[in-house]
Order: sequence, then C-alpha cells, then structure tokens
Amino acid sequence: MHLFHMRHWRQVCALVFISTTLAVSVLAGCNRAGNSITVPQDLTTPTGMVSGTPSVTPAGPTPTLNSKQLFSLHVEQTIAVEKTSVALTAKPTWTPGPPPPYTGPTETPRLGLLPGCANANSLEPYMVSCWVGIYNGDIVNVSSGREGRAGDMTQGLVWIYNRNTQESQLIPTPDKVGAVMITSVDGTLFTLVAGDHTPPITYTFDLSTRQWISSPTPMPSVSPSVSVVPTTSPAP
Repeated sequence: MHLFHMRHWRQVCALVFISTTLAVSVLAGCNRAGNSITVPQDLTTPTGMVSGTPSVTPAGPTPTLNSKQLFSLHVEQTIAVEKTSVALTAKPTWTPGPPPPYTGPTETPRLGLLPGCANANSLEPYMVSCWVGIYNGDIVNVSSGREGRAGDMTQGLVWIYNRNTQESQLIPTPDKVGAVMITSVDGTLFTLVAGDHTPPITYTFDLSTRQWISSPTPMPSVSPSVSVVPTTSPAP
C-alpha cells in the first residue's frame, strides 16, 4: 500500500513538471515573436464594427432644398469664389495715376441778356436780370437785382463775376430803390431801371470803371387826364 502511494505521487509530479515546462516554452516563444499575442477576432471587435474601421450608419435620402435655400447656397458659393479670386490676385505693380489735363472743346456760353437768373436761396442776393459777354478776353457775367432776406431788400445790387479769374464783386445802387433790372447794354454801359420804385428810376453803370456814371433819372410819369364837364345854367 505504501508503495502504491509513492508510485502515484511520482506520476503526479511528472505531469506537473511536464505542464510547467510546456508553459515556459510557450511564454518564451511569445517573447521572441515581439510580445504579441493573437486574440480571437470575436473578442476584440465589437458587434457592428469591422476591425480597424468604425461602423458607418447608412445615410438617408438627400433632403430637397426649396428655392430660398438654393438661392442662399448660390450666394454663399459666389461669395466664396470671389474671396478666393481676390486672395489669389497679385497686388498691382502699376497704377494709372491722375488723368491728363482735358484738352477737348470747351463749352460755348450763351451771350447777351438772358431770360432769367439762377438764385441759390432767398437769403442771398436775389438777381432779376443777367447778362453774359466777352470783356478783355474773359467771359463776364453782369447780374442785377437786390439784397436777399439776410440783408436790406430795399438795396439794389449789381453783381459782376469773371468766369476765367473767378473774381466776384457786388456793387450797390446809389439809392435804396429795391431791385434793378438791366434793360439795355451799349458797349460797357448798362442801363438799369428800378421798376419797384414809383416813379421808376433809371441808372447807368459802366463796366469798365465799375462806377455809376450818372445820377438817377426819374422816368416821366403819365398824369391821368381830367375831363371838364360843362355846366349849364337853368333856363330863366
């Protein structure tokens, strides 16, 4: 009986030794293969996924855009294309600079007495008659009228403006007779009439000296005729 137990114990020890030797051999082989252990595919890959690639849910149908959405998309795409074009455009190395002086034909002014005058507003001098002519080779405007609401509207004025030199001058009438109007021009002599005055008064102005050359002349007034009705004496 003792011999039987000893023999059984020796068999168990032999089996343990052989198992231990096999385990050590397997581990040593794994180390030599780069410490990698092959794991079954069904233990590493979750359900619904392919090894190394995340699962992709199939896309549904593309939504249909309405006209407003299509327009907004077109605008965004157009803006993106323009920005890209500007960003890719090189900085210009040459600029045209200022334009050359104009050498074409000039405007032909209307000369003589004009049918009316352009006024800025009622506060500034108010002109009622205008004349344009050539004086000493320059285009000159001579306007007549009165002061505006910002001044004394009873004060008559003559305004001289040189279009070539931009010179401007206001000359008051000798008397406060309201607006004066140019009625005739003879060379550099201008005849003006104060029509608002009773009776109307006539002035003469010299453009060459820019002076009033005569005292105002009242225009003759027409007196109303009076008819005399004869009286008859009663019969005796």
